[in-house]
Parts: sequence; structure tokens; C-alpha cells
Amino acid sequence: MSELPLQESDYSLRVILIYARSHQIPICPSKQEIEQFYNANPKCFIDTVYLHDVSEDSNSVVRIFDVLGCLENSKSKHVELTRHRSRFLRGMTELLSNPLQRLESSAYKWVIVPED
Repeated sequence: MSELPLQESDYSLRVILIYARSHQIPICPSKQEIEQFYNANPKCFIDTVYLHDVSEDSNSVVRIFDVLGCLENSKSKHVELTRHRSRFLRGMTELLSNPLQRLESSAYKWVIVPED
């Protein structure tokens, strides 16, 4: 992974990776490579959205979630969703904010309140 030309500019780069497979495990760089990449490119943000089927013995939902989680840092978002419309909309809403204006992920928690 190399450095992007964002160091001296006012621009930032935002990537929203939407992964929608429940059986195919992605190949991601190591945690160390990801940390080096984010340190070299502080204005680059990679948000991941994982749309998946219901977790079963026949698929790899948990393993895929863990692999995609390696792309996360304190300024990025890692959103896991089933294919239900309301959860998808909530997850996409979480990604609306500008990454440069977000609180760090550890500073807040989303809670779904059941409807009466």
C-alpha cells in the first residue's frame, strides 16, 4: 500500500466498501499494513458496510465480519447489516456524516429501540 497525494492538500479521500457475500472470505492487508497506511494517509477514510445472509453453519458470516473489521480505525466505520430494509437504512444513515467531523467510534453507541 502506498501513500496517497493527500498530505499537503485540503482534500480527503473517502471510500465506502460495500461487501455483500456470505460465503466468500475477502483478502485484506494485515493489521500492521492498514495502520501504516492510515498513518501515511491521515485524510483517507475507509468505511465498510457488510450486507449478509443470516448466519448459518453453511456460510462464513462471522469470519468475513472479522476480516473486514481489520480495515477499521478510530475514524472509520464498520457497519454490519442483514438484508432487512430498516437495518440497511439505519446503517447507511450512520455513514452520512463527513468523516472529518465524526466523533471517534468509541465515543458513541447506536441503540435500536423496539416500536410499540
